[in-house]
Amino acid sequence: YADLYENAPDMYATVDPEDATILQCNQTLADKLGFLKTEIIGRPVFDMYHRDCMDDANAAFESFQNTGVVKNAELILRRKDGGRIDVILNVVAVRDEAGDIIQSRSAWRDISELKAMQRELVASELKYEGVVTAMYEGMVHQAADGAIISCNPAAELILGLTRDQMAGRTSTDPRWRTIHE
Repeated sequence: YADLYENAPDMYATVDPEDATILQCNQTLADKLGFLKTEIIGRPVFDMYHRDCMDDANAAFESFQNTGVVKNAELILRRKDGGRIDVILNVVAVRDEAGDIIQSRSAWRDISELKAMQRELVASELKYEGVVTAMYEGMVHQAADGAIISCNPAAELILGLTRDQMAGRTSTDPRWRTIHE
């Protein structure tokens, strides 16, 4: 089990619930952040976060202190070289016999590739939207059921209808004929 913990694909740490000090971590966390384990253990967990997510990291820690759990918090870890790692954080409490939280079991999953793909998708959608908006030809985007989702400015001019007037209608919708006639 020690080997599984040390070399798991996710980054693990045990954190003190009072002062946020890292009590233990796996080798994966050290390797991904570019630190030695001895450079991580004993430091506040907040030292591991990138400044861009500090408010969210504080909110996650406060939530953990109040509830003993954090689920799927999107945060950013800071590498030793200053680089960023987009992560999902999940935390569960370790409790004593009285039910008090004595430490956390924290797990960060690297979602950097997923976030990069999302950014590429948004960029390509913006590029596509720019091309469609600039087209002289009318273009109407329909859902699988035929309902109009959106259109470009050329379609508005050609049809004499605004995007809002077309939204949700289909070519068989009697309201379409009424407006169009």
